[in-house]
Amino acid sequence: MDLLAANAWPVWAAALLLGVAAAINARTLTVPNWLTLGGVLSGWVVGALASAGALPLRGGLGPSLAATAIGFGVLIPWASRGALGVGCVKAQMAFGAWLGCAADLGPAAAAAVAAGVAGSLALGVVGVVAARRRTDRSEFELRWSR
Repeated sequence: MDLLAANAWPVWAAALLLGVAAAINARTLTVPNWLTLGGVLSGWVVGALASAGALPLRGGLGPSLAATAIGFGVLIPWASRGALGVGCVKAQMAFGAWLGCAADLGPAAAAAVAAGVAGSLALGVVGVVAARRRTDRSEFELRWSR
């Protein structure tokens, strides 16, 4: 898919949505429902319009729904263990909803899985760094408490 093509605008909307969600999450440690659920629903509406032929996009409602479900499935194991907030899962679902508007099912599903795996890897790295910082801080506190 040519990301500079006129019919690639849903991909840019998906990236913008995820960027805004990440920025809000970094600042407040929450992802607002109006952003995530609005992103999912608007992605489905655009997908439905594409399926009806009202918008000249490669995807449609089917790929949008499938990529939404994949976004949920890839990250919900982390959220169910408390390692990730549910807002992040909903943001990934919105990302998938918009990807499905722009691409056929195969590419939309692959991109949703890739984004989820990348997020999982990033979460793993953050966990390792946080664990190391806790260990370093414990050692520091032990040295200065004597």
